[in-house]
Amino acid sequence: MPWREMDGVRPKAFNAQRINETTADLQSSYSRHSTPYRQIVGGIVDDINQRNRGVLTKIDIAELRDQMGHLLYFSIKHLPLPVPYDVEYLPLLKSHFRNPTVIVMRRIRRLLMAPHRRILTKLEEEQARERHLSFHNLDVSRRMRSGIEEMQRYQSMSKLTKSVSRKLDILTKALHVPAQFHAEFKVFLQMIDDPHHLRHQEAVKWVAGSPFQGNLKVLRKVIEDGLHLLDGKSNEIFDEMERLSGMSLNRNMDALEVHANWFALGASQKRGEDFVTLFSNEEQVERKLKRTTWFMVRAVWDADAFRGLIDSLFPSQRELQENLGKLAAIYFDIEEKIRTITRPDGEPNQAIDNDATLGTLSEKEAAEARAWLQTNKTQLQRLKLELFQILIDLKKKYPDLALPDAISAMVESEIGDQGDKPKDTTQPRLSILDLHQNFEQLQDRAQVSDGALLADWLALRKKILQRLAMFGDTLMHRQLRADCSDFGEYERKLLDFAAAESRLEELRMNCEEQLITCYRDMSYQGVEETVLQEALDLIMDRNLMQLKKLDYSVLDADHYADMVDRALQFAPEECMYQLDQLLHEMHSLPRQEQLIHALSDWESQLKKKEYEAKQAFIFENEQRLQKIVDDLRAELRERIEDVPVRPARLRFEIFSLSDCFAGNLRTLLRALLRSAPLVTSQQEGERLIDNIQSIESQVIEAQRLTRKGGESQDRLRELSRAGLLPKVIIEELKKDMVGNFDDLNTLLGEVNEGLKEVRQLQNRFGGHFETSQFKVTINIDDLERLKGIYSFVENITLMDVKRFGVVYQHKNQLMDDLYERAYNKAPEVPPNIVKQINRRAYKKYKDDKRVPMDLKIDMLRDVPEILESETELLVRTLNFVSMQQIREKALYKGILHMMSAVKKADRERLRVLRRIWMYYRKRLQQFKPRNFIKNYDTNVRCLITDVQELVGDRLEDLR
Repeated sequence: MPWREMDGVRPKAFNAQRINETTADLQSSYSRHSTPYRQIVGGIVDDINQRNRGVLTKIDIAELRDQMGHLLYFSIKHLPLPVPYDVEYLPLLKSHFRNPTVIVMRRIRRLLMAPHRRILTKLEEEQARERHLSFHNLDVSRRMRSGIEEMQRYQSMSKLTKSVSRKLDILTKALHVPAQFHAEFKVFLQMIDDPHHLRHQEAVKWVAGSPFQGNLKVLRKVIEDGLHLLDGKSNEIFDEMERLSGMSLNRNMDALEVHANWFALGASQKRGEDFVTLFSNEEQVERKLKRTTWFMVRAVWDADAFRGLIDSLFPSQRELQENLGKLAAIYFDIEEKIRTITRPDGEPNQAIDNDATLGTLSEKEAAEARAWLQTNKTQLQRLKLELFQILIDLKKKYPDLALPDAISAMVESEIGDQGDKPKDTTQPRLSILDLHQNFEQLQDRAQVSDGALLADWLALRKKILQRLAMFGDTLMHRQLRADCSDFGEYERKLLDFAAAESRLEELRMNCEEQLITCYRDMSYQGVEETVLQEALDLIMDRNLMQLKKLDYSVLDADHYADMVDRALQFAPEECMYQLDQLLHEMHSLPRQEQLIHALSDWESQLKKKEYEAKQAFIFENEQRLQKIVDDLRAELRERIEDVPVRPARLRFEIFSLSDCFAGNLRTLLRALLRSAPLVTSQQEGERLIDNIQSIESQVIEAQRLTRKGGESQDRLRELSRAGLLPKVIIEELKKDMVGNFDDLNTLLGEVNEGLKEVRQLQNRFGGHFETSQFKVTINIDDLERLKGIYSFVENITLMDVKRFGVVYQHKNQLMDDLYERAYNKAPEVPPNIVKQINRRAYKKYKDDKRVPMDLKIDMLRDVPEILESETELLVRTLNFVSMQQIREKALYKGILHMMSAVKKADRERLRVLRRIWMYYRKRLQQFKPRNFIKNYDTNVRCLITDVQELVGDRLEDLR
């Protein structure tokens, strides 16, 4: 972490009147690892830490969200411009700036680059330690002695085993002890030093009443000496590990993570912190954990509130497409509310149960609340039909308006059918007898749980959910309403439906109970991963329902430790599958930050001691869960050689490369694209674009780690030389990485197709987005090649290079296409260009990709897309190429060579060159770079000056 290297750096005083210069220096003038860069950051740190609480007004994290760089921007009262700050130095800030930043970053966690996600995780760990740290009976010296004793215990344990890899596992656990102590006492000292910290007064009061009698100097000396003793013990362990392994290890104890292992090929992640888990369920888990009360249900599920929202949008003649999208979004929301409002295990009923348990609702009030749910469901169903008719009327009146794909076909079919076909007057009948029979048949097979039975239970559950969806089908209800003389008759029919629906919900819950029992009792060997994942998703939903009610028994570490012990009793092959599935399940459990955030909603309802006890359980249980996960990985690594069939996914998981596995990332992408039919506006499409690009960024990061010569390959070679892994596993891992790299290339193409699909969807909603660039796929090798050819600024990100590469490839693709069409004498190509691209010119271009100057000028004059692509590439080049190297670049030289023709050009040629140059200048002035502003401005001035020196007054003569 760069912030750990600030010791001994003399800060450069921050000048609030020269913020623009500071921003430019941080963006491109210096390397992020250089002393001048750290001096600038140090000056900003000193300035911010001296400011009072309450001066922070806004935090701009757009650059981090878009993966354009490493800076965020603090808007501070009485300062003219936002103050730039490097995100990786956040731990140096005091809590009044650091904590708000953590809250803001948490909202965009899935969109952050991998290093920034790790910083956020570190800060969240610190916050959890701050909450958990107890001053009651705190004895610093005794705490340090206990650490030494624990490390010695691990050393003794390592001597009792013969396996080198097992010894390394145990000794790694010993190293986690000082790592934990460094983190713990760093937090403790922050409380004392930070006057803005919420527990500052508590910490100062403890120091005053402690044996140190308020003497902070002595306290710091005791802590420093204790950590020094722990580090000395760590060096003994490092010596032993290096002797056993023959490898050189990083001995920076302050940087060692408490969940790291010696055999990781990628970045060691905490439980649940891998990209796949974060991306797939981060928002969903937080939403499901959040406390819901009856009064919140009344506000959010109320049909009258929806009606008022609809009335505020319709019939508005302004922004019809935007309002139509909002109406469609309301339609989907109502549809979801109807689906869940009366479910026995749905959020509204859970809220009523919780409030009744807490005593905020009496029995009578709870009964009235449940009756309201059924009544409101009827009103929602009525409103849904009215809204559907509104959408039909709008589409008929304005045929060019676009509807989301998920509803468009229904609306179009209703418009097409009106007046064309006689109405079907038969009332719908929805029988559930066949589902009951199916349930009973599966129950008869329940004595033997296996993959086939689990798949059948899942199939039955899917049928039940489909049948439940039929109860809410819009077209069926339109027909039913049309057959009724008034709404009262329709309402009575809905009550009949409600009774059948209630029985079906009961069947669904019974089916799910049987399904979970089957999952727990069965062998996982030979079962498709999609089947196991579907069952696990259901278990996680049940767990979240319990956690929502503050029932933490479902994630108790002791429960999972017992499950691990049972799994270890199986035969080797079955044991592997059991442990693998357990590891997967434990990763899916909510993280401690999510649980603590959800618990805070209950703070006013719980007694202080009860609240603190639950907070302490969450923290301590997380430590034990993490230990079990670490042990599981080590156990799987030891046992994987004994299993004949070893899935690549499992190897990637064991060796901390799950974020790099193409199959996992592809699953995320496909899940995202399945939500595309529900997009109702350009803005929603843009959020989907951000998410897809985040996956793309992770794919490129995965390629960077696992490609030939990458960090993972280097680490694998080191483990191979040390003989710490079986040869068969090493060979398989090598093949895995090669095959996975190719699969990641394929996935990048799928990402581009997904981006193109969403952009086209946005264009249907009134957008004007270009999609031709998505024909170009850029992988890590292309990016590294571009970085080698172009001398980019020091702090450029991979995604910046990717954006440059897309423009570069798009321009080359257009040029290749133009040469092909001109060579084949396509009629749409201007004749003067066709004439110049003869066989010789065509072959020369294919050999060296060089275009003669006169032909290039004609292309820029007569082919608008060539001029546009050349200009876009020029803009990106001036933005990203270092100002020290810009004059050496071929594009820059090519423009100067072209403009040098002004001196001998006739009047007609002069007009062409002037028009091209004016177009360039206009675009250069219009472009507003997101980052590297100083670099761009300097390069633009350089180009304009060089061209001006070449052409003199010749272009002015045409005025």
